[in-house]
Amino acid sequence: MGQQQHRYVFLDGLRGLAALSIAFGHAAHDPKLGYFFPNGAMAVDFFFCLSGFVLASAYDRKLIEGLSVGSFMTRRMIRLYPMIFFGVVLGTLVQSFLHPATCLTIALDGGAALFFIPSGLFRGSDLYPANGPMWSLFFEVNACIGYALAARSLPRRAWLPLAMMAGIVLAFYIQHMGDVTQIGIQGRGSFLAGFARCAYPFVVGILLFRTGRLRSLP
Repeated sequence: MGQQQHRYVFLDGLRGLAALSIAFGHAAHDPKLGYFFPNGAMAVDFFFCLSGFVLASAYDRKLIEGLSVGSFMTRRMIRLYPMIFFGVVLGTLVQSFLHPATCLTIALDGGAALFFIPSGLFRGSDLYPANGPMWSLFFEVNACIGYALAARSLPRRAWLPLAMMAGIVLAFYIQHMGDVTQIGIQGRGSFLAGFARCAYPFVVGILLFRTGRLRSLP
C-alpha cells in the first residue's frame, strides 16, 4: 500500500508540474510577459501518456472482469464533466466580455462545447472558440472510449503495433505541419491529426503500466 501511495504522489507531482508548464506556456503568449516557455504545450502530450498509464492501472482488470463501457464512461464523466462545464461557462463569459460584438456566436459556441461539439472546426478557428483548451479534453474523452472498447477485445500483443502505427501517423503529420504543438487545435487537417497525437502517447502510457516494473523512489 505504501508503494502505491508513493507512486500516486509522484504522479500527482508530475501532473502539477505539467499543469504549471501549460499555464505558463499560455501566459507567455502575452508579449508583456515574454516567450519564456516555448514548449509548454508539450506537457499536453505528457498528460495523454499519464492518462493512459493511470487508466490502465485503475481499470484494466475491471474491464476484463466485466465492467461495461457505459459504466466506465459514466465514471469518467463524473470525474471530468464538472471541470468541463465550469471551464466552458467561464470561458464563454470571458470571451463575450472581451468580444461583445460576437457574443451570440460565442454563446452558441459555448452551448456546443457543453456537448463536445467542436463548433470551430469548419471556420478555421480553434475547435472550441469559447474555451480553447477544451480541444485536449475532446481527444482525451475519445481516447477513453477507444480504450474501454479495446481493453477486452484487443489482444495484449496487439497494443504495441497499435502504438507504433499511431506513432508513424503522428510523425507524418509532424513532418507535414512542422510543429507537434499545433496539432489538433484548429482546422480540419489539424483536427484529424489530433487523434494520432492523442493515441500515440495514450497507448504508450498503457504499455508503460502493463510492462513496467514499479519501483519506490527515495
